[in-house]
Amino acid sequence: MSKTIAINAGSSTVKFKLFDMPSEAVIAEGNLERIGLEMGHAKIKYGDGQKHEEDTPFASHEVAVEYLLHQLKNLGIVADYNEIDAVGHRIVAGGEYFKDSAVIDDKVMEQIDALSEYAPLHNPAELQGIKAFKEVLPDAFAVAVFDTSFHADMPKMNALYSTPYEWYEKFGARRYGAHGRVTGMWRRELLKC
Repeated sequence: MSKTIAINAGSSTVKFKLFDMPSEAVIAEGNLERIGLEMGHAKIKYGDGQKHEEDTPFASHEVAVEYLLHQLKNLGIVADYNEIDAVGHRIVAGGEYFKDSAVIDDKVMEQIDALSEYAPLHNPAELQGIKAFKEVLPDAFAVAVFDTSFHADMPKMNALYSTPYEWYEKFGARRYGAHGRVTGMWRRELLKC
């Protein structure tokens, strides 16, 4: 059986939905919360109204992903990890690198990392999630879907702020459509002006 898992890794959470393919029926969903804190919380819904919920520590996103995959197997949701042959990762900041979804390879991971200052609470955590899934599911097809892609082709007259054009050229200062605020490296630079 072919399954696809959609992942939304936040600064202290991993949310997921596991789909049976090609029917796209949701067979499990849930979230792992309070990653990096003393005690985390896991909630997984599956089957016919079944639910697994427990408090357990998640020292990192890697630990949370390992826990999630272990529970999918432990709860009988998957018999083998290889049933999950595709992973979709929601990424906040794709900057101007990504105007559409991208198959994840080393270059894409480098670019996601380079864009971390645009979404400092999200991109680093999302990258940790990508690496953790690649570790356990090395043969799964992995795709990054970027929040900023929706606005990637916005006309410059709408995308640029009413600031000097050199701020866009030097710092990438523009509307990206994610969270609607000025963030990251160019924010710090703008504050110096």
